[in-house]
This record gives sequence, structure tokens and C-alpha cells, in this order.
Amino acid sequence: MKRYFLAIIMLISFSSIAKDLSSFYLESRTRILLAGERHINDQARDIFSESLEDFKRRGGDTLGLEMVESHKQFLLDNFLQKRENSEFKLYEYLRVRWQYNTENYMKLITRARSLDLKLLAIDLDKRKRPAETALYPVPPEISKVRAAREAHMAKVLCQAEFQRIVIIIGSFHALDKFLPTALRKECYAESESINLSKL
Repeated sequence: MKRYFLAIIMLISFSSIAKDLSSFYLESRTRILLAGERHINDQARDIFSESLEDFKRRGGDTLGLEMVESHKQFLLDNFLQKRENSEFKLYEYLRVRWQYNTENYMKLITRARSLDLKLLAIDLDKRKRPAETALYPVPPEISKVRAAREAHMAKVLCQAEFQRIVIIIGSFHALDKFLPTALRKECYAESESINLSKL
């Protein structure tokens, strides 16, 4: 009986989160949407993944991925085209490079492919990152790496062709003073953010 009530509570909770994401897609007036996440929160990412169908119904055509460096776009393109070994190669790249729950991120990317969404790699090549500020832990406000990554992400987003994009990204990047400011600086693009952890 206790498990039954827990299951009901979880379903109600998931339903309200999905409703908030649906409202976000419906009410947002910008082409660029940022879904800020904690990379270790698989549950919120699962709910986000399920919301992609609603995103597509609201004019969305592209999922942006912080976890893939832009020079590795070919991995996503090959995956979308279902080329031989493309799923394995993308999985291995994420496992080595991203090191969070690779299975959960692959589930999200596979869901996007099943909905015929385009995939866009937006992160800066790790080899091109500047030396970090000599302070530990590095406050996000003074992180040279964060600033360089966001400047690169803004450039990629400003040059990409999409009707409407939602980007799964760390919640710090989605704060107005970070990636949204970089987007305005790069090409006067406005964006809207939602924090998946607070839903």
C-alpha cells in the first residue's frame, strides 16, 4: 500500500513538471530556449526527454547539446542518419568526454531522433579552452573556461539554422548573466530559460 501511494505521488509530481515544461514551450516567445539542468539529475532529464514531443508540437525542430563539442557534430549527424556503428561511437564519446550518466544522455538523444529533431553540438573543443583562473573552487563569475565556452556556444547558436531550439545545458550557463548575455552580445539573440532542477 505504501508503494502504491509513493507511485501515485511520483506520477502527480511528474505530471506537474511536464505541465510546467509544456507551458514553457507554449509561452516562450524566443527561438532559443535553455533547459538548465544538474548533470547528475537523471529524473529531471527523463521528464525533459518526454517533453520533447510537446516541444516539437510548439514549433521546435532542434535539440542543442552542451555535452557534445561542436567539432564533433559529425557524431550526431551520423547518429541521426543511423550509420553503421554511429550509436556506439557517440556512446563512447559521451562516456569518455562527458562522464555523467551516458545511458541517460543517449536515451535523451535517441528520443530526439525518434521525433525527427535535429541535433546541434554546441560546446567548445576542450583543446581550445583557455587556462583557468588560479583559484579553487573557481567561482562561475570569474571562470575563464566558462566564459570561453559560452562565447563559443553563442557563436555556434547564432550561426546555426533552426526554427526553434531547446538546449540541454548546465543550469549555471542558463542564468541570464551567462549564456543569455553571450547570445545578446554575439548576435542580439534573446533566449528564455527554465531550471529543470526547480520543477
